[in-house]
Amino acid sequence: MTQQLNEWIIVLAVAFIRPLGLSLLLPLLKSGSLGTELLRNGVLISLTFPILPIIYQQHIFMHVGKDYSWLGLITGEIIIGFLIGFCAAVPFWAVDMAGFLLDTLRGSTMGAIFNSTMEAETSLFGLLFSQFLCMIFFISGGMEFILNILYESYQYLPPGRTLLFDRQFLKYIQVEWRTLYQLCISFSLPAIICMVLADLALGLLNRSAQQLNVFFFSNATQKYTCFINALDIIPLCPSSLFG
Repeated sequence: MTQQLNEWIIVLAVAFIRPLGLSLLLPLLKSGSLGTELLRNGVLISLTFPILPIIYQQHIFMHVGKDYSWLGLITGEIIIGFLIGFCAAVPFWAVDMAGFLLDTLRGSTMGAIFNSTMEAETSLFGLLFSQFLCMIFFISGGMEFILNILYESYQYLPPGRTLLFDRQFLKYIQVEWRTLYQLCISFSLPAIICMVLADLALGLLNRSAQQLNVFFFSNATQKYTCFINALDIIPLCPSSLFG
């Protein structure tokens, strides 16, 4: 009985590593989003239950304590979780970058706001876009999609399999980074164009009525322009960000 309990504890520890690597990069599974690290760990342990029998059948616990192969096993599981989390976090990083870019262009980045989802300081629109994206992510079934990828990864990359980091892997990472910047620009470009047009309109208005202080309501005009553009772009998020 004690031996079986030790075996299942080892299996649970191995199954916990890959979701842990995923949670370190995916904003929705970070401790800042879930409240505490204890709650985050409880959620991750619940995600490992469907794959415990699969890992138990591989008899991984037989190698623990006999040699140092378990070090490579832990490293490989962490790397796989990192890669899944990196690909899943790209849309969240993109909208946060877009919000920070818009706030920088309209000159309102002096007051930074702590974003608990990203666990970092961000701007007002960065926080707004991140919260909107979290809502769309759950509504459109994004969490189910991430969990399907996590569970299917055990079929294609079972624990203990040797990982190959070749030129194709580096090319894939480069493509993901390019996608990150493309999403940021494509999400913020309509609002940037509207901000430029609003500045031109305010400039022409100032030449017609020089007594009018356009700088007083310039920031507010740009803010509402960006917000209205965001409302128009957000319905397209599931196809553009997660497609």
